[in-house]
Amino acid sequence: MFNEQDFLINIVDNYHKKNSIIEQIKMDKNKLILWGCGDLAKVVLKYLRKNKINLTACVVDFSVEENEIFDNIPVLSRRKLREKNEYYSVIIGHSHYDKEKEIIQEKNIEKVYAITSICYDQEKIIPYDFIIKHKDEFQKNFELFDDKKSKENMCAYFNARINDDFKYILDCDISEKTYFNNDVFKLSECESFIDIGAYNGDTIKMFLNAVNNKYEYILALEPEKNNYKELEKYISKEKIKNIDTLNIGTWNKNKKLYFNIDETSGSSIVKKESKQVIVVKMLDNICKSKKVTLIKINFLSGVLETIEGAAEILKTQTPKLAIVVGFDEWSLLKIPLKIKEIQPNYKVYLRYNSAMPARLVLYAVKKEEKVN
Repeated sequence: MFNEQDFLINIVDNYHKKNSIIEQIKMDKNKLILWGCGDLAKVVLKYLRKNKINLTACVVDFSVEENEIFDNIPVLSRRKLREKNEYYSVIIGHSHYDKEKEIIQEKNIEKVYAITSICYDQEKIIPYDFIIKHKDEFQKNFELFDDKKSKENMCAYFNARINDDFKYILDCDISEKTYFNNDVFKLSECESFIDIGAYNGDTIKMFLNAVNNKYEYILALEPEKNNYKELEKYISKEKIKNIDTLNIGTWNKNKKLYFNIDETSGSSIVKKESKQVIVVKMLDNICKSKKVTLIKINFLSGVLETIEGAAEILKTQTPKLAIVVGFDEWSLLKIPLKIKEIQPNYKVYLRYNSAMPARLVLYAVKKEEKVN
C-alpha cells in the first residue's frame, strides 16, 4: 500500500537481485529486433552497439517499402513480422513503454525489453545509496506535492531508475498528455508563452494546437545553432505571428558557457571546454517588462539555474510552469523546493507525458488556478 507521508518507505531496492536489462538482452537466445525507427530509436541503437549487441531488424507499425533500412538495419512492417516463422525478442525504441503488453501479444514475440534510462546518454541507474544519502531532502520535496498522484509518480520514477525496470511506471496514470493538455491547468486565448529549449519548433506546434492559434505572444529560446535554423525555418514556413526567437540559453547570470552537441543524444551545457560556446542570460533580463503567463523548460542541464534566473518573474507574475524533470536524480532533489522557495503560492504536481522516466514533467500553477 502506498504511503503518502513517508517517501523512503515507498522506495524499493531490488537491483542487485537480478541481471541488468543490458545483461538480460545479451543472454537472450532469440533474434533481437528494435521496435521503432525514430529519434529515440537512434539513441537506443547507439547504446546497443556500444554494448556490442546486434539486431536482426527494426519493426514499425506502418507499411514500408521493400528493402527499406534504418541505419543499415532492415526495416519490417508489423504485418511482415507476423509472417516470419521464428521467435524474436523486442527492444522498445520509442517512449511508449506501455505498449509492452500489446507487443508481447504478437505470436512470435517471446520477450520485450525497455531500457529505462536512455535519453541524453543518461544510461546509469540511480544508486539506492544516493537516495539514502539525501533522504531528508527527498522527503521535503515529496511533501511539497499537492496530490497523491504526484507522490506516486515521484516514487515510481525512482523505483524505475534504481531498479532499471520501467514497469514501476506502468502502475501510474500514463494516459497521453502534453505540456498543454493535462489535468493541472488550462490555457486561455491570452497566453504569453516562453519556450525554453525550443528545439525545432515542435513544442510551439503543440502550443498552437492547444490554443487554436489564439494567444498574445511567444518567445522561443534555442541555443544550438542548427536547431535554431530549423526553428526559424518552421516559423517562416508556418507564418507564425507575434513570435520572437533568440539563439541563446538561460542561466542564473549573463555569461558564456560551453555547450556539448550530440546528434542522437541531445545537447547540454558542460563544465569543460567543447566545440561550441553559447550565450546564456537570465530570463528576468530577457523578459524585462514582458508579460509572462506560461513557461516550458526542456533540456538536460541548467534547469535549476534557469529557475533561479527567472526568480523575479515567478515572484511577480507566477506563470504556469511545465518543466521536464526526468533526466537525472538531481531535478527532483532541487527543483520543487526552489520553486516553492521563490514563490510559496505555487502548487506543484508531477505527471508522465508517456510511460518513460524521462517523460516526467513538473507542473506548477497558482493555488487558485488548479483545474481540478
